[in-house]
Amino acid sequence: MEFDHPFQSPEQLRLYASLGEVRYVATRGALARAFIAAHPAHFLADIARRVYFFWASVPHPTEHGWKGVAAETAREFNYAFLSLAGLLGLALALRDQVPAAWLFFWAFAIYPLLYYVVTVQARFRHPLEPLICVLAVYLFRSAKPSPSR
Repeated sequence: MEFDHPFQSPEQLRLYASLGEVRYVATRGALARAFIAAHPAHFLADIARRVYFFWASVPHPTEHGWKGVAAETAREFNYAFLSLAGLLGLALALRDQVPAAWLFFWAFAIYPLLYYVVTVQARFRHPLEPLICVLAVYLFRSAKPSPSR
């Protein structure tokens, strides 16, 4: 909800200036905890959406018309395809007992947890991108040619 952040909302900026950073953050944190306690199903649904966004594609504004839709569809396909290939490569590396495969697993499992709960932006995935690419290459490099008849 960037629209309700002091960066964008003059009302929130005034509140931030009057309370100071520590009290402002404590107040907003209390509001967030109260909302989560009152709406746990909504919060869990938000987490599920963020998990999807982290791995399948963060929503991105599109231009109107077919050109914008086509570009956005291609971007989402690329994002999701790379994630899927990386995750399948990780599964293959674990199955093949590749040294350090568990290190990759824990990076994939632990790093995104905070973003699942708070917010997701495509840039938050950047530290994992090299690992995703390496594992995607491992997946395709491990492919065996089919026997010819």
